[in-house]
Amino acid sequence: MSKREPRKSTIKKFKTKFPASKIKKIMHSNEEIGKVSNISIALVSISAELFLKDLIENSTTTVKERKILNVDSLINCIETNQNFDFLIPIAKKFRKKQLNSQKEKEKEKQNNKRRKTNNHNSSKQNSNSLTKEKKN
Repeated sequence: MSKREPRKSTIKKFKTKFPASKIKKIMHSNEEIGKVSNISIALVSISAELFLKDLIENSTTTVKERKILNVDSLINCIETNQNFDFLIPIAKKFRKKQLNSQKEKEKEKQNNKRRKTNNHNSSKQNSNSLTKEKKN
């Protein structure tokens, strides 16, 4: 008599890179959704991975020379590829934020330069006044 082998599960365990708890939390934020099965969470996770993979692969085609993927390359990909048209409003917000942060950095650099020149000039004046006092 042969022993019966244990039945293998027909549902494969999915190894996803996005945490299931976060996906479940996002799915439950919609009031129309009740219970969510684990398979649907895995499907959403895998589809998000594939979406990001596609976005990054399309973005890297323009930056092969620099080998640096930054916000500009992602935004350019979103604006040029029709598959990502739904992301254009979000991309515009990021571009505005990026421009604002660049302006702030430039202002800070200018302020630092002014401080350095002011400190340098005041230290020269102080040293000049000290040498005059020593002479007297």
